[in-house]
Amino acid sequence: MFEFNEYWGASGNYNLARAIFYGMGSVKKTSEVFQSLILSILLLLSLQGVAEIQDENTLNLAAANTTSGMVCGNIIKEAYMRIGISANIQYLPAARALALSTQGKVDGEVCRILSAGQGIKTLVRVPVPYLSFHGKAFSIKPSVRVNSTLDLAKYKSGILNGMIYSDNLTKNSKRIKVNSTRQLFRMLISDHLNIDLVITTELSGRITLAQEFPDEDIHMSKINLVDLPVYHYLHLNKKKLLPRIEASLRGMLNSGETVSMKEAFIVEYIKE
Repeated sequence: MFEFNEYWGASGNYNLARAIFYGMGSVKKTSEVFQSLILSILLLLSLQGVAEIQDENTLNLAAANTTSGMVCGNIIKEAYMRIGISANIQYLPAARALALSTQGKVDGEVCRILSAGQGIKTLVRVPVPYLSFHGKAFSIKPSVRVNSTLDLAKYKSGILNGMIYSDNLTKNSKRIKVNSTRQLFRMLISDHLNIDLVITTELSGRITLAQEFPDEDIHMSKINLVDLPVYHYLHLNKKKLLPRIEASLRGMLNSGETVSMKEAFIVEYIKE
């Protein structure tokens, strides 16, 4: 005799399935075809329940396809792993990553600055600034000197599309937007469109230069144009995870693990 248990009721349809099965079983002349049909229905219900459980243990997140996004991705994957959740990350152009997160087509975004989520009602900020980056100016022309953010108005800047911090820094300056740090440096070297400088994070700039343009005489500004603590954002439909991921990230921050993972990332990429 087939028996029901909690597993078969995992989808919340236990009572319905039980009524169907035993109701049909009470008819003595029920054919084997109908019995097979009922068993198939029960199997589908059980698989639905398993799928729901699996969905709760898996997240799909977006991140900017920059080195900053990648190091943050490593940290976020580790933080979720510690609470029993597997995080899958799509690395996309920054503007597209934010759009997908906002629209709920992914479950959240790996890292954004505080202002990025302000005014976006569909995103919930995890209140742990788990890592900080520094915005820098990179130039190849000796005549370009950036000693403060006010100096940016003198030059034409290249910035990444979708990066709010560099967009704010250059809103009163001439600028051009592209989708990758690599492309920005290529334009700077070739003097394409008369770009005087590139604005990106120290992390992205250092790694991109070391890997792809090691022989170019590109120098980085001594000053930080902006300091950028970053946060993880969840879509509203995953808000229930906030207390758990907040505790996990805070523990990693307080232990110094987030900074050590960032430094290990830099060393590893510069070696390649």
